[in-house]
Amino acid sequence: MTGSSENQTGEHFFHSRVEVSPDVISQEIGAETVLLDLNSDSYFGLDATGTRIWGLLQQGKEPGEILTILMAEFDAEPGVLQNDLAEHLKTLEKAGLITIIG
Repeated sequence: MTGSSENQTGEHFFHSRVEVSPDVISQEIGAETVLLDLNSDSYFGLDATGTRIWGLLQQGKEPGEILTILMAEFDAEPGVLQNDLAEHLKTLEKAGLITIIG
């Protein structure tokens, strides 16, 4: 497949840039984060790992940089971590919370 339906867990995905929607407000509560999308008035909850990823996205980190950081912080197989990160980012993108460019 080609285009936006292309499998984004490949190397290309991790060289993409991610933009956090300016219409999303986030608030950390303990180890979790609540996101409010002002466009849809929808709330989203992130667990501790999702909160870490969200924080890195807000710092402007690219998926490849996030993967490297998470590999240093978590005891997980690199392939599993890569797939989990890609799925998490695709979920955020589908919800309109981020845009993946490239």
